[in-house]
Formats: sequence, C-alpha cells, structure tokens
Amino acid sequence: MRQIAIRLLGSFEASVEGVPVAGFEYAKVRALLAYLTLEGAQPVTRSVLAALLWPEQSERNARNSLSQALTQLRNAFGDREAEEPLLCADTHHVWLNPNVSVELDVRRLLQAVDAAEQHQHRSWRTCALCEERLRQALKLYRGDFLADIAIADSVPFEEWAGQRREYLRKRALSALERLVERAEWRSNYSTALSYAQRLLALNPLVEPSQRAVMRLLALNSERAAAEAHYRQFQTLLEEELGVEPDAATTLLFDQIRSGDISGLRTPPPPIVAPLPAAPLVGRDEDLQRLCAELRAGARAVTLTGSGGIGKTRLALAAAHALRFDFEDGVFWVNLSALSDAALVADAVAQTLGVKERPRQPIGETLREHLHARHLLLILDNFEHVIAAAPLVANLLASCPALAILVTSRAPLTLRAERQLPLEPLDEAAAVQLFRERAHVAGATLAADEASVALYGEICRRLDRLPLAIELIAVRARSLTPRELLRQLEQPLQALTRGPRDLSTRHQSLRQAIQWSYDLLNIEEQQALRALGVFAGGCTVEAAQQAVLGATPAPPLLEALHQASLLQRQVVAEQTRYILLETIREFALEQLAASGETALLRQRHCAQFTAFALAAHQELQRAEAARWRAWVAADRENLRAAYHWAMEHQQYETALQLTTGIWRFHWISGSLREGLEQQEAALAYREEVPLRLQCGALQAAGALAFGLNEYDRVRHWIGLGLAAAWRLGDADTIQTILSSLGKVLLDQGELEDASVHLEVALSLASRCSDPTVARFPLIALAFLHQRLGNIDLARTFAEECVRLNQSTDDRESTAEALRRLASIRLAQGDLVGARRLSDESLARYCALDHQFGVGLGLITRGDIARAEGSYAAALTSYFQCLKLWKERQNTVTIGYVLDYVGRTFLQMAAAERAATLFSAAAAIREQAGAQLTDYEKASCDLAFQRCREALGDEGFDAAWAAGRTLTVEAAVDLALQPHALALA
Repeated sequence: MRQIAIRLLGSFEASVEGVPVAGFEYAKVRALLAYLTLEGAQPVTRSVLAALLWPEQSERNARNSLSQALTQLRNAFGDREAEEPLLCADTHHVWLNPNVSVELDVRRLLQAVDAAEQHQHRSWRTCALCEERLRQALKLYRGDFLADIAIADSVPFEEWAGQRREYLRKRALSALERLVERAEWRSNYSTALSYAQRLLALNPLVEPSQRAVMRLLALNSERAAAEAHYRQFQTLLEEELGVEPDAATTLLFDQIRSGDISGLRTPPPPIVAPLPAAPLVGRDEDLQRLCAELRAGARAVTLTGSGGIGKTRLALAAAHALRFDFEDGVFWVNLSALSDAALVADAVAQTLGVKERPRQPIGETLREHLHARHLLLILDNFEHVIAAAPLVANLLASCPALAILVTSRAPLTLRAERQLPLEPLDEAAAVQLFRERAHVAGATLAADEASVALYGEICRRLDRLPLAIELIAVRARSLTPRELLRQLEQPLQALTRGPRDLSTRHQSLRQAIQWSYDLLNIEEQQALRALGVFAGGCTVEAAQQAVLGATPAPPLLEALHQASLLQRQVVAEQTRYILLETIREFALEQLAASGETALLRQRHCAQFTAFALAAHQELQRAEAARWRAWVAADRENLRAAYHWAMEHQQYETALQLTTGIWRFHWISGSLREGLEQQEAALAYREEVPLRLQCGALQAAGALAFGLNEYDRVRHWIGLGLAAAWRLGDADTIQTILSSLGKVLLDQGELEDASVHLEVALSLASRCSDPTVARFPLIALAFLHQRLGNIDLARTFAEECVRLNQSTDDRESTAEALRRLASIRLAQGDLVGARRLSDESLARYCALDHQFGVGLGLITRGDIARAEGSYAAALTSYFQCLKLWKERQNTVTIGYVLDYVGRTFLQMAAAERAATLFSAAAAIREQAGAQLTDYEKASCDLAFQRCREALGDEGFDAAWAAGRTLTVEAAVDLALQPHALALA
C-alpha cells in the first residue's frame, strides 16, 4: 500500500513514500486536494466541487476546469500506474480511495487533542500522558490552515477554509494554554514561557496571554524583559485600539517592578523522599515502564526482586520523576526498621503528618485524611510486614485518587496490584555501574577492550546485582580488577563491607540475603537450602524428585519465587526455577550446616542420570528440539552430577550420564566436552555392565568422528565391536558395524567400508527393530554416490527414506531426504532435488540441529550452483560456514571450502578458488580423509581450469598460499565479500 502524506497546516506539502510530489503550481489544484482530503471520505458531487472553486464560471466550464484539476492530481500522484489510485471518480462524484493510506496533519492534530480532552485525568497540570499528546499535536501545527493558499475569486472556498482555519487555531490555542499550565506547575518556567510566547504570537491582543508572558519572564529571572514586555504591549494597545492595559495587567507590572514576585509562583506539590545518593544506572526502561504504569492510572504497583537488585533505588528515582504528577504530592515511607506489621499505619501517618484522634483507629484516620487527596504513597521494604497488606487494600478502596508504590521481595497479592519484577542488570549496564562506583571510590580503571571484558566477568560473578557490584567496586581502589575477580571465587566472602550510607542489612550482600531467609518459615528455609544443589536451576519435577521428597514442590517453589529468592523462566514450554549464584552460595552454606549435603547430592545425581537416559531416546524422536532445549538448560546440573559420580567412584552412573546426552553434544557442536567426559569415564569401563560399555564406546567413537580424529574413532569403535561380540547381541553389533563402516568410508577405505556396511545391513533383519537397516543404508547410498554409482546410490537412499517414514527418528529422516536430494541433483533432476532439499532443511531447522542445518545449506548451495545462481549458492555456503565457524568438524568444512572455490571459479575468480582448493586439500590430508577416484577426477578438472586461467606460476602461488592457511583463516577468506556475487 502506498504511503501518502499531506500537510495543510502552514505551507502546503504532499509526498508519496517520503518523496515530495510536484505539480501543484495551480492554487485551485491544491485547494481541491485539501477539500477532498477533509471532506472526500464520502463521494462529493462534481457540481458541488465546481461551484466551490469556480463559482463565477458557467457550470459547463466549471466542470471542465474540475476535470483538468483532477487530471493534474492524478498525474502528480501517479494514479495511472498505481495499483490503488488516490482519486476515484465517476460521471457524477469524486472521492478519495479508502484503500490508500493518507497521513493528514490536520487529522492527526485533532485526534491527539481530542484524546487529551477526553482523557479522564485528575487535572491538566498533572497529566504527563496528555502533555505528550498535546506536544505531538503542536509539532504538527506549523502555521494556520492553508496559510499559503488564497482563492480570491471563490467566496465559498474562502468561507470554508476560514471556518476550518479558525477552528484549528482555537484547538491549537487550547493546547498551548494547557501546556503552559503543565510546565508552570512543574516550575519549568523556560518551557512554559516558550509555549506562552507561541500562544501570544497566534493572538497578540489577548490580555491574559500577555500577562502570562510577563509573569513567566519574571519567574524565569528575566525581570527587565518582563517590564519591557509590558511597555511594548502598552504601545501596541495604544496604536491598535487606543486603550490602556486593564487593571490586572498594570497591577502585575507594578508587582514585578517592585521585585516581589513570590506571590506569582504556583506552590509545587510536596515531596517527602530522600535524595538519591548517586545517579540511577541501567534502569531507564524499568523507570519508564514504572512511571508509565502510575501515570496511566495504576492504583497499586509492587516492585519485586531479590535482595540487592535495586528495588528501593528504582522506587526513589520514580518518586522524584513523578513528583509533579500528583497534586497532593509524593510521600516515602521506609518500613525496614519496623518489627510488627501493626505499626505500618503509624509509620504512614507519621510521614503524612496525620495526628491520632481519640477513640479512632489510626487506619480509619488515614482513610479520612487521604480520601480526597491525589497522592502517591511509596511503601519501601514491605516484605517483612506483609501482614499489613489489608491496610493497603483498605486505603485503595476508600481513597479513589490514591496510588501506592510498594517495594517488596514478595507481592501483596491484592486484586488491584500490578507486579513489576526486576531482573539483574544487563552486562553493559552492570559494567557501567562498576566503573562509575569504582571511580567515585577513587579507583582509576583502564578502558581498553580487555579490561572492560574483565569488568564484565566480575559483574557476571556477582549475578549483575547492583548491590553486589556497588559493594565490590569500593575495593577497586586497593585491589586490581584481576585480584577482585580471584576474590569472587566465593562472592559472599568478598562482599562483607559496603558504604556507610547503605542500610545495615545492605552493608553486606550476605546480610541482605539473610534478611530474606529469616522471613521464611522452616519448611521454606529447608527447601531453599536444598535447592542449592541445583546448578543453573531446575524444573518443578526435578525439585520434587531430587530434593523435596514428599513435600509438594509447586507451593514451596512459588512461595520462594514470591519472596524473590527464586527466578522463574520458561524453556520450551517448561517452567524452571533458578537461584542466582550469590543466593545459591548462601543456600549451600546453610545446607552444609544442616548436614544434608551428601544425601541431597546423591539424589540430585540420580535424578539427572534418569534425565540423561530419557534424553538418549527422546533426542531421536519427534520432541527432539524441545528435549535439546531442556538438556541445554540443565547442562550445569548434568556436569555437576557427572563430577559428583566420578568423585565418588560411581562409574556406571557417570557413563550413563555421558552416554545419555552424547547426541546433544553432537547436535549442538560441543563435541570436545562430550568426548573428554566420555573418555574419562571409559577409563573405568571394566567396572560397568557390558551393555553399557558397548553404548558408551560407540558414543565415544561418534564424538571423535565428529571431530575427525580418526585414530580415536577406530580405537573406541574397535573396543566397542569387541565388547558387542562378547555381549552377543545382534542389535549392538549391527549399530557398531554401521559406525565403523562410516569411519572407513570417510577415510577412503571403501572396500572395507562396503563389507562392514553390507554385514550390518544383513544383520538388521535379525535385530529386534528391523528398521535399524536405515543406518547402513544411508552410508551405502553415500558410498556409492562417492564412487559414481548414482543409480545404485539412489536405490539405497530411497529404501532408507521409506524405512525412516515408518519410524519416529526425525534426525535420520532429515538426513535420508538430504542424501536423496544430493543424488537426484547428481542425476540432473533439479526440481526433485530442490523439493527434497527444502523438506530436509525444514526438518533440521525444526530440530534446531546445528550440524544438520549446515549440511542442508550445503545441498541448497549445490543446487543453486547447478542452476547457475552463483550469488544464491554463495549465500547458502556462507551461512553454513558462519554456523560452523566454531565447530571442530574440519573435514566437512573442507568440503564446503571446495564448493565455495568451485563457485568462485565459475564466477571468474580463479585465484581465490585455487587458494580455497589448496586449503581444503590440506585439511583432508591433516585429518587423514581420502577422496575416491570419482571425486579426484572432478577435483582435478577444477584444478586444471584454475591453472588455465592463472597460468602455471599464478596457480602454484595461489596453491602455496592455501597450504599455509589455518582452518579459521581459510573460512575467513571464503567469507570475504566478492563483487561478482552481488551481480
């Protein structure tokens, strides 16, 4: 849809998609457009338009003039070429097309002013929302309506335009009056003066406006200018009307001249709140959101969050930001020193200056005092007097103009309450806070990139909690950042002293957490310390089974979340509860003191062993993407369980853990970590059951295969095959033979690979699940494709696809489709190849399978290259390389570099192609991967074309350059922009 903008206020302007429209030299053409934009929502008769603009012509001539004007408008707006013309017309009527978006300044101004006038605010001067509406409206008022259009020979049009002009001017004057009132109420005299002067420019003979300018000049410390303004006005009245200023204006002049202007000020609303000790850092969005809630009419807002997260500091900033938004002021009540919820009403009364009355409860006295007042009451540190929540509810019910802002680690659970939970600072804000507070403390910190990264690590150790950062920043004057970081190996030990102007419980982070802990009941305290065994959080189910036993988990977890000791997040539609590390350290200390650590660690390990075994199956099924997200969320728990099992010589458990999630490491690219854990546990494999040994050895081989470390692959797969024969289980032997066949295939030992895969295929019929034939089938399809036996490869691939369709193995199905797509491409079936490739890539994306998505992008690039779409091919290859840049499967990256080189060769960039070919060959040699004769012939042909393009000397130089490149450097070279790619 075209975006058309028309400006009728001030000078006439029109644009389409931001480009000014010309062709309006004729004033009546502009006048016609102006009339239609305001009146043409419904069809207007041609006779009405003719009489409006050409009243002195005959009807026939006037209608001809109208037709000519409409033609000019159509030409100006390109209506003849547009899908949706701006102007619509028939024999008798003209109207604007409702399907075309027209932005009209007049309409926007009226909408903004109407919205402000219809808003149910307390008063103009306290409504920030309406102030913004009126400010936006006045930005649009660049001058009077159609200020540069006059139709001297058309009285009807001038009357119509004059009425509109006067009406819009009155609306602008009204908006200016309101903005003057709002700015003066806020004691922002310079802003109020600029609005008053603009008001005066629109109507200079209005005496109240003249007095407003005089008063505001005086209040803005411009007394001489105020006196001069009076004399200028006096002269104007004499010259224009022959009269003197009225008595009120003269009295104001005398008051200003005397220097006594105290009576001119509007008393500001009271604010009873401490001044912030330092600027607020990193909470701009939170402050805007909080102020917006209260300005929009929220009656009760509760800031929640863990101790030290900055609730009080944010509420204090809001108190000062909102001081002019409540006619009767803002009042801050600090409840931290109270020990009894019954004393809250007295504390509020004392802050408000409300005196007790005989035989009347103080709560009732407060309700009477606040009943008609427009006031913001801030109740800080409410968590330990939460039993006083009914007082808040009663005040809100009895006092319709009262708003209450509460800071608390637990919500009040009132119907009118809106919760705004605070999260830790983002890293940039946390680093800024650290640097600012360290500077104030007298430290000199470097600003280079490495130093800033170090400050970020300090803040991460402190969970990016503002209080913790402020406490540690003080020490930056005596310790280097790296020394601070070492101290933070145990954050609570490091954060023991803080600024003296912090409250007692905030002098150390431990005291702040202890404060919250002491407010819990015994059952909640027990739950919190038990949850310390979880690293990185837990699900409700894990908490129930691992640490809470028979005690129902949901209410306990919710209670701790309400107390801001747990954070909540949702991962793949599963709720998780998380302890910040500083709170977790405290919980673990309490757990150690209770003597329950050993039992709960063992139960934690058992829970995540069961989780890993479940993941082993589910990562192959329909819910694989969701399970991958769950495993990723519990990585730290799985690591902790593994280390505990190894430390306590529970090697069977350790192997169950590592083997259970090996597919996660494969999919996500964290192969090295998975392999190292697997190998460490396999050192004790003789102590575990033979079946588990087989699975663990095969997993180790698969992870080593992903790293292209073929010696390690053969070692582990060989041990696995020997264990499988000892076990005598056909299923296990078949899967390990398939794995060994793939390794041999990758290393170019095709005859041995074929033997192993054929044996695995024949064994499949004797397995408990005959569909396991799909594993050797996909490898055989790839083997024969590499040999150039394309028809046979297709037969294997199609059978593999058929078998996969009868299983729930989403990963294998995606790979079978991709392999068949590659084979169909080799047969010249581009349409079939693209269809299969797209389906495969979509399945890999649904699994969030990093390696598989990269493979799918390679196939998509191959198809685009075969179609001659070189830019599209490079785009796909580049996406794959960027996705795999941190992955350690260098052989597969080498193949991609080959394909990029072939694409550059076809784009006449032979030098870069030769360099990439050389780098890819070096990668294969280093890994011990071999090409087949069929593949070598294809490569040799590409190399020869490069040599012909570059000459022997040029080719040899490019080839030598490629041999010196690291994998990372080769990838960077491939990713460099190429001008031809944009063609």
